[in-house]
Amino acid sequence: MSAPFGSSLFAPRYRPFWLLGVVVLALIAYAIYWFARLAEFKETVQALAGGRGPVDVVAEDISYGGFPYRLSATFTNVTVKRAGKDYTLTVTAPELVIERQPWRGTLHLGFFQTPKLTLAAPALAGGVQLTGTGTEGRFSLFLKNGNVERLSTVLDNARISGGPWLETPLVAEKLELHGREVAAMRARQPLPNAGEQAEGPGASPTPPTFLEVIVNGEKVQWGEGEPLTLMASLGITGEPQADAIGQSYLDAWRDAGGTLEVHSLTLTAGKDDLVIAKATLALDDQRQLLAGGTLTTPCPAMLAGLFGQTLEGAPEGRVQGLISLPFQARDGKLTLSQPQTEWPSPARNRDARCPDLRR
Repeated sequence: MSAPFGSSLFAPRYRPFWLLGVVVLALIAYAIYWFARLAEFKETVQALAGGRGPVDVVAEDISYGGFPYRLSATFTNVTVKRAGKDYTLTVTAPELVIERQPWRGTLHLGFFQTPKLTLAAPALAGGVQLTGTGTEGRFSLFLKNGNVERLSTVLDNARISGGPWLETPLVAEKLELHGREVAAMRARQPLPNAGEQAEGPGASPTPPTFLEVIVNGEKVQWGEGEPLTLMASLGITGEPQADAIGQSYLDAWRDAGGTLEVHSLTLTAGKDDLVIAKATLALDDQRQLLAGGTLTTPCPAMLAGLFGQTLEGAPEGRVQGLISLPFQARDGKLTLSQPQTEWPSPARNRDARCPDLRR
């Protein structure tokens, strides 16, 4: 007696065809899913190109692709601009690629070819005009619950110049910038031993940190100076939602007590720490930078000479250990003060030189 027709389809000799059919259906279903995500991705990109996003994007051409693992948009001869009341940030490049995974809309990756960045802030510090270039740039943006969990940017063969601080260009083989919002620290914290009080005399005079920034640089040179490694940890304090209606954001941020905290900034040559900085920066009523902090170094005379100053009694060359020098900055001029301790003795190793940080 022969087997029923339906059951014969499941016979061993037909199983490869069933498996092939399942694979084909799965591929068709995934292709439908991918093209649906691509349509959403295109809407986001076209909103940016139409000026309906946080930045304005203008490009000669935009093409899409990335199947099957990525959603990709390639911009040709692109200009990305972010303009506020106080500043204009512009990025131009022959090519920009932005991509993300179809199933992960919170992480975006980007790649620039020979980017050029320009920051213009005419109302800040008497007029800021900085230009940065590189052979290649990369960035990643990770969003979480509407906040920037991480924004990382890497620029290869970077060169930054412009006034008022970098008339002598700063160059680096690789420059990295990593930032993240700190939502958990947005509430003003009380001072130690102040109980639960978070306002009034017992409250910290510094507003909470709402943005943390890490800067790393490899083979960083000021002009033709000694190649150094740069590591910096920064924090921006204040009220991230400061009311700027009727005034500039810089003024609103300043009036809310905003500061830039340099938790640490280290310049090293090999394993040798040449400069360790800690400081607080703020704006005065004229939007000029104010700063105060300490610079710690084994080469005090060299460091003072870097800013066109001399320190009474400072040993020439390297000293034993490190010495901390208080400093203040006002009206664009940095002033070093005498140390609060006695000058250390000169280094015993006469071959230990103090490098030229700027040439």
